[in-house]
Amino acid sequence: TPTAPRISDRRTAAFNYCVTEQNRPGNMVQLVSPLQAEDGRLDGQSTASKLWDVLVEEKNGVTLSELSGLAGLKEEDVQLVLDNNDLFVQAGNKYLLSVYVTVRWGVAGCGKIADDFCAALSFLPGAALTAAATSGNADRAADFAKRHGFARSYGSYTELADDKEVDIVYVANLHPQHRETAIMFMNAGKHVLCEKPIALNATQTADMIATAKKNGVFLAEGHWDRLFPANQAARALANSGRIGQVRHIEAHFGMNASKSIERLWQPSQGGGALLDIGVYALSFIQFVYGGEEPQKVQATAALQGGVDSHGTTLLTFGEGRTATALFSFELGACNTSTIFGSAGRITVPDSHAPSKVILVEVVGNGPGASEKQTDFEFQLPSVPDSVDHAGTREFSGFHYPTGEGFYFEAVAVHSAVLNGTLDLTGDLPLEQTQHLMDLCDNIRAEVGVRYPADDESKETGATSDDDPPAGSAQPADPQ
Repeated sequence: TPTAPRISDRRTAAFNYCVTEQNRPGNMVQLVSPLQAEDGRLDGQSTASKLWDVLVEEKNGVTLSELSGLAGLKEEDVQLVLDNNDLFVQAGNKYLLSVYVTVRWGVAGCGKIADDFCAALSFLPGAALTAAATSGNADRAADFAKRHGFARSYGSYTELADDKEVDIVYVANLHPQHRETAIMFMNAGKHVLCEKPIALNATQTADMIATAKKNGVFLAEGHWDRLFPANQAARALANSGRIGQVRHIEAHFGMNASKSIERLWQPSQGGGALLDIGVYALSFIQFVYGGEEPQKVQATAALQGGVDSHGTTLLTFGEGRTATALFSFELGACNTSTIFGSAGRITVPDSHAPSKVILVEVVGNGPGASEKQTDFEFQLPSVPDSVDHAGTREFSGFHYPTGEGFYFEAVAVHSAVLNGTLDLTGDLPLEQTQHLMDLCDNIRAEVGVRYPADDESKETGATSDDDPPAGSAQPADPQ
């Protein structure tokens, strides 16, 4: 049941209210009004003000007919309008209030990545933060729920799976438990956004995809890197011909990883640089090459305790095109990707969470050729001043730099779910998710890294609520 939010005098505030197109709970939509004066209040006389006042009082939602009557308007003057896949309330000839269909979110796992994702999710109109859960730690779930304004919390994932008011679950526990956790939610009829890496190996990934298809639910791996506008622009530039024919891609992700983060160094926990951060480099290559699978894979790596601490791979594609990926726990911060073409190059600094693209076009041929550089800047989502997590705390920032970029991922998932798409088609279809894990398996086989789960038909380890791999949103937390 929707509840009226607190009224605030913050100038940039945007509050969520609910209205129904008909008297059916399934048609609940959220209204967000940006129409506020400098003092944080509406003028009290306009049609928008009248609608706003009604919505403040009607905590359980209203129909359009009730809304117009309570606002003293003619019923025919208030209607829902669909425009470019966005809904608005229209009164007269003006769009007064934006309308977003509600998606009710649950989160499984309450670590730092989940903290950042839910903070960014709270910026998104239409995102109803419904339930948070941990495995066996009800107090931690309750604290997490309170910080972010979730309606309720659970001390087990089973309780979350049984919650009929949750539409989609963000799976944010450790990746050795991703398959077991995600499959439980999908079998309960819930959509799933699963942090990267989606699983430990290709077999587990295939099980998850098969379960999603069997139940007709959405499934996506949380490769937020593909949803950043800068990476979208880099791919578009590569496909535009501005740098000629793409011949080679270099993608790097390196950092100094602390030995105190034990899971990074344990085969039983899916440790190693490849699955933790190398998947970003491989994902960038796959993204630019349009999901094409390499014809040849060559890899080498240094091993510590049975996991890869530093490695490179050379991928060969059709028509002699190549790509190299560097992944390392033994280097200073190194996270840049470059696309090389016959007439220039495209460089993306911090390509796992970028805000800039550098285009260099080569003019002329041979030693006398010159270069023309164009820099493209992309802003990250701004943090609304009004975000106070249901009045429970002031927003205190993200654990990881660029954490607000999770907003891009949340928007893409909302769009897919509301449009009935069962994966992130165009950005990360499930076929590419499977191919990416196939590639990781091939690289691990090449360098001699093997996990206990590779010898098991099913992973049966207990679920954990610790943070996902350190590279999930930024190089590893030094703590």
